[in-house]
Amino acid sequence: MKLRIIVFLIAAGLVVFGVWLKRRGVAPRVAPPGPAPTAPATPAAEPLTTPPSTVAAPAPAATSSSPPASAPAPAAAKPEVPIQDAATIDFSTGKPVVRDTPQEKAAINRAVEQMNAAAANVTFSPAPAAASAPATPPPEKR
Repeated sequence: MKLRIIVFLIAAGLVVFGVWLKRRGVAPRVAPPGPAPTAPATPAAEPLTTPPSTVAAPAPAATSSSPPASAPAPAAAKPEVPIQDAATIDFSTGKPVVRDTPQEKAAINRAVEQMNAAAANVTFSPAPAAASAPATPPPEKR
């Protein structure tokens, strides 16, 4: 019996320790900085001189660590389709196609009749009166 209690306490401690590690956000380990490198001692020498006309100036190095800005993509032209009554505009091919054949008009008329028949007996009750006391806001999450 004592063994079960001890095992349970150890398991509970490991769970608490794991949750604590996860919540505190384990930082990656970084090696400590070593001693600064030193330059070997060299005897003093005369500086080299070259004619200024033969030396090209070095290009300035980019010190920014951000990536170069990319140009925005050109905006695609939006298709303009005039609005037409009793016509279907089909976008299934990617481009607007106006379908106004007699078969399409008959299908639209059937659909409108079905919607009117389905909504014929639909009524909405009046909205409930607003309470005079303001509702309590939900508690803030931490």
